[in-house]
Parts: sequence; C-alpha cells; structure tokens
Amino acid sequence: MRRMHIVAGLLCAAFVVLLLLAGLMRSIADGLRRVTLPLVDGTASMSQGAGGFWARWTDMWQAESKLEALQQQYVQLRVDETHLQALETENRSLQAQAHFLNQTGYDSVGAHVIHRDIHQGRALLLLDRGANDGVEVGDAAVTDNGVLIGEITSVQEQISTVQLLTDPLSRISAAEGASSTLVGVVEGQGDGTASLDYIPATALLVPDQLIVSAGIEDKIPAHLAIGVIDMVQGTSSDPFLHASLAPLVDANRVFLVSILRPSVLKPK
Repeated sequence: MRRMHIVAGLLCAAFVVLLLLAGLMRSIADGLRRVTLPLVDGTASMSQGAGGFWARWTDMWQAESKLEALQQQYVQLRVDETHLQALETENRSLQAQAHFLNQTGYDSVGAHVIHRDIHQGRALLLLDRGANDGVEVGDAAVTDNGVLIGEITSVQEQISTVQLLTDPLSRISAAEGASSTLVGVVEGQGDGTASLDYIPATALLVPDQLIVSAGIEDKIPAHLAIGVIDMVQGTSSDPFLHASLAPLVDANRVFLVSILRPSVLKPK
C-alpha cells in the first residue's frame, strides 16, 4: 500500500512538472515571438520597399525608352515630311517647266542644282549637266514658267555653272513686258537682289510692271520673265532712272532648271 502511495505521489509530481514545463515553454515561445516579430515585420517591410523601388525604377526606365522611341519617330516623320515637301516642290517646278517648253518649243536640257555658292556677294549655281549634254557658255537658265534666273558662265564635260541675275557680275539687257521696248540693263547687286539701270528718263515704268529679257545677247532669247518693278527712282531731268526689281522666284529654292540650248533660240 505504501508503495502505491509513493507511485501516485511521483505521478502527481511528474504531472505538475509537465504543467510547469508547458507554461515555461509557452512563455519562452511568447518571448521569442515578441522579439522576432518586429524583425520579421521589418524584413517584410524592407522586402516590400525594395520591391516597390525596383518597380518604380523599371517603370521610369520603360517610360524613358518609350519617350526616346517617340522622339525618334517624330524626327523621322519630320525628315519624311521635309523630303515629301521637296519632292512636291520639285514636281511642281518640273511640270511648270515642261508646260513652258511645250508651249514655246525651245530646245533645252534639264539639270539639277548640285551646289550653291551664294556668299560674299557671289550668286552661282552648279548644275549636273555640261558640254557632253550640249551646254555652252552664254546659254540661258530658266525655271518654273520660263523665269530667267541667269546664264551659263562655265562649262565642263559633265557640269556647268549658272551666274544668277543677282550676282554682281551679271548684266542682262531688259525690256518692258507688254511692249518689248528696251528699258535698260538688269544688274546684280551682290546682296540677293537685282536692279534695272540705265532706264531712259522718258520710260514710263510703274511698280509691279513685268520686266523681261530683251534678246540682245546671242544665246538668251527675248521675252523671258525676269522680275517686276519694285520702285523707280529719279526724275525726268535725270539722264537715266534707276529701279529696284522684285524677283519672281527664290534662287535658294531652285532645285531644277532648264538650260535653253543654242540650236533653237526661238520657237518655230
């Protein structure tokens, strides 16, 4: 009987110890949880923060890439637009020159402008046609509807040079458009403009009056449009009058010209 009591006592003691141990373990677990929970939460927050930073950086990089692609597309569109405008301008000029040549019957050769020398007072165009194409010094160079822009002053086998009417060395005899009366000489001023000089004091010239070539030069036919009167200076008591001319075309925008060859100076 005494042994049974001892065994029962030991069992009760073991049970109490187990309860104590269970409570202690729970306390330890709670303590560890209180200690580690902030660390776990901090690590999670840091992970979320790093993920958010990476996502924002990725979005910015993608946005910059898209912006760069759009800028490249914009530049290409502007280049295409400029090229298209140049083609349209060239096409209109070509049609106008073809109409003029068909109407007049002049023999000619078409040429492209491959270089411009418009500085320090000079006004020259380099063309991709030369002696091999029948081009000669003194030939007239026209554009659009037969507007005279200058004459050939230098010829090589495959290229030639046009001296524009605005060049300071250019001199072309001129007539009044309606009557074909000789009214003076068109002289280049070297500043992108030309003037009509040696106008007889008896000539009746007014602004916007058309001035054409007089046809005195050997290879420049008459009645080619040159420009219009801008302003006349001088009085009836002066031996000669002076007039500034407004051009009919902008030489800086000329890309195609027709060179009138000497085989046919006048329409048949």
